[in-house]
Amino acid sequence: MVKRIVLWVLVISCMSTIFIFSHQSAEVSHDLSNTLLYKILDTVGVFNDMQKSARIEAAEFLHFLLRKLAHFSIYAFLGMLVYLLMRSGYEIKNALSLTFAPVVCVVYAISDEVHQLYIPGRSGEVRDVLIDTAGAAVGILITATVYILLQRRRKNG
Repeated sequence: MVKRIVLWVLVISCMSTIFIFSHQSAEVSHDLSNTLLYKILDTVGVFNDMQKSARIEAAEFLHFLLRKLAHFSIYAFLGMLVYLLMRSGYEIKNALSLTFAPVVCVVYAISDEVHQLYIPGRSGEVRDVLIDTAGAAVGILITATVYILLQRRRKNG
């Protein structure tokens, strides 16, 4: 019972985090990811030897990449949590968990993009739903593989 509650709290926390980031205006969201990107680039020293125009072009591409990686990563984590909630929290069979967990993540990704349609400067993107879905699928598959391997190991002693 405690495991189920903890997993529910983690799933809801992850979904809330996604909602909070999606609820930011385009300007706030852009500034946040840009600040993070430049801190990373300054730390690594990537732009030290580049001309200003090349720096701007590279930064724009890396900014886009960072934002899409964030989508992929948070949904991979959500996929892991939803799978674990179903498999470990409710002891639902693996086949059903592998079917239902991605559905939960895809429905949430669609609702997130619809939500962004109502935020100033933001838009709902099919591409983002696809990236979110891919992240969730990878997270679920990794977690399912580890879960099954651990179950077999416990069974075999």
